[in-house]
Amino acid sequence: MAKMTSLSGAVTGKLAGNVYSVSAGQQIVRAYQPNVANPNTDLQVSTRTKFKLASQLAAAVAPVLAIKKNGLVSGRNQFVSASMGAIAEALGEATVLLNRLQLTKSSLELPAIVANRAEGSVVRCSVTADVTTLGVTKVIYAAFKESPTNKLTLLESTVQSVPGGNGHFTTEFSTLGTSGVIFYAYGIVEDENSLLAKYGDYEVSGATFIASLISSRSGEATGMKTTTTSCYILDPA
Repeated sequence: MAKMTSLSGAVTGKLAGNVYSVSAGQQIVRAYQPNVANPNTDLQVSTRTKFKLASQLAAAVAPVLAIKKNGLVSGRNQFVSASMGAIAEALGEATVLLNRLQLTKSSLELPAIVANRAEGSVVRCSVTADVTTLGVTKVIYAAFKESPTNKLTLLESTVQSVPGGNGHFTTEFSTLGTSGVIFYAYGIVEDENSLLAKYGDYEVSGATFIASLISSRSGEATGMKTTTTSCYILDPA
């Protein structure tokens, strides 16, 4: 039903096959569209496909995600937004550029990491440079398995707090299998004067424990920062 608002003839609402409205004092008339279908444009389909994969990736990396909450935006939502640029879509299928995924946000670069098979199924993972010169005191490593559908499954994560004589923070994984594993690492830089974390109602200190909290997303830490994420793919498909 249309509604006349004055004797001048301004009308709002539906009348016969038209819809009337007023904008900036002007009468607007448009044809009534009884069935508005989802257009499903190519861009919409592409965005939805990439967003679905980004959400799946976020679920996989959640235990080791080290992106701080920004206002009301969670670290996970920030990761999803940032990951959209690392995902390509073609013919309804999305693929992820794994070396572009960032588990952290920082201007401090972590040097490259490398992973090599040792004895049996053991894989040795290491930063390729001395990062103690950057102030790094701990390195968090995470190993993921890539599925044929481009999802990631977290296999194992560890906090390495011993740099060794060369400052490379080498660690070993023993339950990964032999191939198709993606490694991510980021360093912890601490400020001894203000290092503090909150876990529930308890306040804790100490870089090793705080790094463990961050790697499990169990607490929030201040007085420390993380480097950017470094990635290494062992035997990519």
